[in-house]
Amino acid sequence: MHRVLAAIVGLLLVGNAVAVATVNDDEHPALRSAASATSTTSVPASTTSVSPAATSTTAPDPVAAVVKELQAFVEARRKLKFTQPLKFTLLSNAAFRARLLQLAKEDDAELAKTGRELVALGLLKRGVDLRKARDELLGAAVIGVYDPKAAELFVRGTKITPFVRTTLVHEITHALQDQNFKIEHPEYAKRDDEIDLTFSAVAEGDAVRIEEAYRNTLSTAERRQASAEEFALAGSINPAVIPPVLSQLLVFPYTDGKSLVEALLKAGGSERVDAAFREPPTTTEQVIHPERFLAGERPKTVATPRADGDVIDQGVVGEYLLKLMLSSVSPGDAARAADGWGGDRYVAWDRGDVTCLRVAITMDTTKDRDELRDVLGRWAAKQREAAVTGADPLVVTACD
Repeated sequence: MHRVLAAIVGLLLVGNAVAVATVNDDEHPALRSAASATSTTSVPASTTSVSPAATSTTAPDPVAAVVKELQAFVEARRKLKFTQPLKFTLLSNAAFRARLLQLAKEDDAELAKTGRELVALGLLKRGVDLRKARDELLGAAVIGVYDPKAAELFVRGTKITPFVRTTLVHEITHALQDQNFKIEHPEYAKRDDEIDLTFSAVAEGDAVRIEEAYRNTLSTAERRQASAEEFALAGSINPAVIPPVLSQLLVFPYTDGKSLVEALLKAGGSERVDAAFREPPTTTEQVIHPERFLAGERPKTVATPRADGDVIDQGVVGEYLLKLMLSSVSPGDAARAADGWGGDRYVAWDRGDVTCLRVAITMDTTKDRDELRDVLGRWAAKQREAAVTGADPLVVTACD
């Protein structure tokens, strides 16, 4: 499940997404007039190569000049150097969406199974078209993608606006990460722990930090314009087809990843952030609680529970997904109950047209276990078919 969830968020590792929220323009009157505050440079959709030392003469000079300037900013703030020329393409909305969804479709085969598992956990309603929801969310929310296979970044927009510049900074940061550390790890996808998602948090938290540093250099008018463009793009998302679990997964690498990177910087500067690319956290617990990652805390070993049918999937739920799962009880109780997570393993099987999951969860302390059992009991009472048994580990079985 985590492999596919990370693939949905898949492009988050290499992309930049707007806030998944509906913004009321009446609450932001300054944003309505900001679009005309700053002039922009119009360019055709084109592909360009830019190196730190030289700019390709085949590209529109204004674009190449902007990218070269932004590369220098990213190198200085990130304390790293580009080793290869940087390729980038500005695309229209339609062309960008087509490119993005082409990348996303690589994971369609596993998407239906993941959807059934999320239904069993109470995180998705029956009948929700997860592929359609993913396409709507990615197509509207993601505004930049760095493709490590092509070593090229793609940005939605054919004008160099303040918003596009901040997006370029984010994507240039991913390109710099890729050239120095490599950010595509197919070996992670073969694992059944949370490393795909947690590595995304390191990469996104780092890119958000540099993007925000650049945004802070803009004038007030430019920041207003960038915010106006961002809110306009967020407003284009149709919330009716986006299940909350997708938007929650979308923001995790950005918000929790940023907090993680800030903690790493405080603990050991840029060198400690660099080290996290080489040896990333392996659990969402380590991302949510950076002090546990810094202390080297590892998850406890938990045996995979038995399945009551042919196994279709197995792996780790993790603290973050456990917290989301329990949020139907109350967000506060969910966060407190999940906080003591020590380790888990799940197994999934089909029973006719129903998918079942069984999760064995161990906690850090007896108090943590008792608190989780209480919240899990209340959660189970709200589900179609769920039961909580055992002591250590606690075993949750849910079917829907």
